[in-house]
Amino acid sequence: MNKPQLDKHARRATRRRRKAGMVIVWCSLLMVVLIGMVGLIVDGGLLMASRRHAQNGADAAALAAAFAKLKGASNGDAATAATPFVTSAAHNNLPSASVAINIPPSEGPYAGTGNYAEAIVNAPAATYFIQVLPGIGAGGTVRAHAVAGYELVRLGKGVMALDPNAKPGLKISGQATLVVDGDVYVNSEGGGVDENGDPVIIGTNQTATTVNNNGSLIAANLNVVGGVNSNGVDNIENIVSGEPNPLHANQLPAPDPLLFLPTPTVANGVVDKFQGEPQATSGGLSLNGPVDTDNYIRNDGTPEAPINVMVLHPGIYTSIKITGGQVEFVPGIYVLKPANDTTFTLEVTGGTVQAEGIMFYNTGSNYDAATGAPDNADYLSTAPPPPPDGAKFGNVKINDSIHMLPLNTDDYSYGSAPSAIEAFNGMLFYQRRQSNARTQIEGDSADGYLAGTFYAKWGELKIDGQGTYAGSFVVGSMSAEGQATMTIDPDGDELPMVPRIFLVE
Repeated sequence: MNKPQLDKHARRATRRRRKAGMVIVWCSLLMVVLIGMVGLIVDGGLLMASRRHAQNGADAAALAAAFAKLKGASNGDAATAATPFVTSAAHNNLPSASVAINIPPSEGPYAGTGNYAEAIVNAPAATYFIQVLPGIGAGGTVRAHAVAGYELVRLGKGVMALDPNAKPGLKISGQATLVVDGDVYVNSEGGGVDENGDPVIIGTNQTATTVNNNGSLIAANLNVVGGVNSNGVDNIENIVSGEPNPLHANQLPAPDPLLFLPTPTVANGVVDKFQGEPQATSGGLSLNGPVDTDNYIRNDGTPEAPINVMVLHPGIYTSIKITGGQVEFVPGIYVLKPANDTTFTLEVTGGTVQAEGIMFYNTGSNYDAATGAPDNADYLSTAPPPPPDGAKFGNVKINDSIHMLPLNTDDYSYGSAPSAIEAFNGMLFYQRRQSNARTQIEGDSADGYLAGTFYAKWGELKIDGQGTYAGSFVVGSMSAEGQATMTIDPDGDELPMVPRIFLVE
């Protein structure tokens, strides 16, 4: 009886040992699977991160190359400028990555398009667990591809107040009503309240937008970085009756849409000829400067009733003052370059003025028409003025009873001007970007008409009096004062096409 019982115990022990051995085998197999799963999860995440890192580098490089091309760099220089955005520690810190910059792109829907740049990045990617699996080695390479370029786009219509330090950036005072058939953007970082009446706190008690109790702002859309004075929200209306209040506070700042508008030079239409300081008053016409009087003042009347007309030609002026008389502007670019004692570079407050197909460029005393220096480097700085070069600037005063139409190569003849002058189509007034000079548009005439885009990036625009303005205003800050209605009704056909950079792949 004992022997069978011993055999039974032995068989049970053997089975237990076999099961223990199988458990060890299965645990070993499961351990490999678990490590593989950990490898897939951890190393998969690392590979995804490496891929994203490489893609960030490719995106940055493509954008940098497109930006360099937009500024006029050669294909080689643009590629050289773009590569560090992948490899350098200051950017994406992928020193071991291989970078290929192709201008134009070599593949995809933008292949062969010269204003686009392609970045191809191959970067090493390390793994830590997954290589324990049979047949899988350590590390690898991830590939990223990006394409960026620039295209001409139509400027958004309306009003843009770009200066973040202006408080307020937009002000409606008195009993003025500002009507904008378009969008209004205010980059001011002032405080106030949002569209719900909740406080907007950006470290200041000054508001970004102010609409006094007796004033009103009517627009299709109002985007403000900061807020609006609390009692002004109710005075903001949508231009479409019955639509919600157009105010949107706490918004991101709007970029300068004309940042890459070229500086006027001889190469794109400036006549490098000093034309003096013409003045037209009710008492007569006078020209001060090296000009031929016979070519500038003509007699258009009969011998019994002579009428003298001052004819101004494109060129460089210390100042232009018109308070009376008759003045005709020949189509072209009028550069306003002040002397040290100049208060107003342009003063048009009376008289009969024919000004069609023109653009005023209000620059500083150190402007060079041949090169555009120092103005042509202003776009490199995002800081508000004063400018670092200490240029003298002059202010502008215009009566809103005047009719002025912008430069437009489709409607007017510009003689021997280079074809590049068409870059300024739709522009009526262009102020050097780093200038903080003030422009005043005043009067109270329903007959006045100013068309075209008005660009004074860090300048102050003050409108006082009734008038209609068929164009967009891109300025540092803006105020509307008085007791009348001022209507900004942009004409999309007259707004300039400007280059903007896009990441398309």
